[in-house]
Amino acid sequence: MQVRALRRSAGVVAVVACTAMALLLSTPVSARHTESVIPVALATASASPILEEGFTSWGTLDPGWTVSNRSFNGFQSYFDIRDSVLYASNNGVMAYDNYFSYANWTSAVSFSGVLTISFDLYLPLSYDQKDGWAGQAFWFVLYDEMGREAIATRWVMDLPGDTWPVGWVYYADGYAAQICPFAAGWHTISVKVGSGAGTWTAGFDGAEYPGLLFSDGVQSLSEVSKLQFMNALREEAQVVAVDALVILETTSEPPPDAETMTVTVTRKQGRPSMSAVSWAVTPERECVLEGSIGNDGLAWLRLTITESGPSGEKSLFAGMIHLQGQGTHHVGTVELPSMTLTWGSTYSFTAQPVGGVSTSATLTLTWA
Repeated sequence: MQVRALRRSAGVVAVVACTAMALLLSTPVSARHTESVIPVALATASASPILEEGFTSWGTLDPGWTVSNRSFNGFQSYFDIRDSVLYASNNGVMAYDNYFSYANWTSAVSFSGVLTISFDLYLPLSYDQKDGWAGQAFWFVLYDEMGREAIATRWVMDLPGDTWPVGWVYYADGYAAQICPFAAGWHTISVKVGSGAGTWTAGFDGAEYPGLLFSDGVQSLSEVSKLQFMNALREEAQVVAVDALVILETTSEPPPDAETMTVTVTRKQGRPSMSAVSWAVTPERECVLEGSIGNDGLAWLRLTITESGPSGEKSLFAGMIHLQGQGTHHVGTVELPSMTLTWGSTYSFTAQPVGGVSTSATLTLTWA
């Protein structure tokens, strides 16, 4: 399990698992990483980063940065550079958008491979905690070359009954959806998009969420014009921090190697259920499963496929597959319909042969 070392202002070191959902409400913002954490995919890439921003001081910021802080009637919403982080806070502003403050990095970036933006993010509350009348939010937005919001996301901290959706949320045309929940504390965020692709991939503490749609009518992305953090903290004073921002283009990733499994089921003496064979597949990424049945004498094959994932268990297929051909000994191949397997789910298979004793069939499953 990957861990991070965090330091408190008093010098006490706390070790926190990246995937844990433990609440860290007592950890101050100064308890930040002792060093910048760059995801492995970025650290091993051959290309030079387009931007590496450690937010060490105002004087060392990349010249592409502009900060727009808001002050009105004594209320303040602002970004600052403190303790080598991009520090976002407020002094109890009202719940209106004219109080929002912005940190923008503006530069025309064209890419033909895969553009990855990663950063470390400190969130003061868990996704379902409320502080203030309207809850708390912090935005990340990526603009295309026409100035449209191509990727619009925010981290929402509020009671689910007061705001929906809560958690890390993305916005596509006409709807909003949760990417994932989160706990208070430091997290590693990534946004990955391939040139010309119709979707993008969100990354949260090593877990990836592919297939997300763009916003504002954008169909694909091959050039960006601006990266934006928006401070929408309000009413109660809270703090969000950003660190270790990296923008990198890599060449398109080669398709992963296909994995193949073969399972032979043979009709034995006794009840047909005694000949059933069960197995499971747990994919390490979203992939497409294809299969075939090479028959050697069976008349039918009873097949069930069940998916068990974060949302519970559901049946994907349950039925009899007819294998009967010409003659008394049925030999041939039957193709199975393809299906998409989702990362984070386990797929359970049970195959029961129906036919004469000692007849069999071999299932070949491939996913990539």
